[in-house]
Amino acid sequence: MAFDSLIRVMKTPTSRVTPRFAAVLSAVMPLLLAACATQAADRSPGRRLILFLDQSASIDRGQRRQWQNDAGGLVRGVGDGWSISIYGIHDHTLEAAALFEVHVPVFASDGTYKTAAARNAAIQRVRQEALASVEKALDTWRS
Repeated sequence: MAFDSLIRVMKTPTSRVTPRFAAVLSAVMPLLLAACATQAADRSPGRRLILFLDQSASIDRGQRRQWQNDAGGLVRGVGDGWSISIYGIHDHTLEAAALFEVHVPVFASDGTYKTAAARNAAIQRVRQEALASVEKALDTWRS
């Protein structure tokens, strides 16, 4: 008998809560879906990444390797709307131009598969070119 009353007690609160939960869920769900459907213009813009690399002979090989690893970590985060500029610090820094500069455009979030593929390819290409530029800049001390 005690077991029957326990089951009855457990059923009663659940049967009362379920309709309220369903009503709250049906009221909140459209708001959640509307929040997920924001336009691309509402997204936060990208960032500007500026790297300054010391190209003087006083920097040892281990430090240069560490800088390459650090730059790789920064460049891996590049996405839509980002800009990257890489400058060398050396005897003629004030007269020198950037070693590498690029801006990744913001792609539409509601685009097609082709748009997504082009976006991914562009970001991957920018990352590879930036890393190659860092490697080349840090390799100039040997020449």
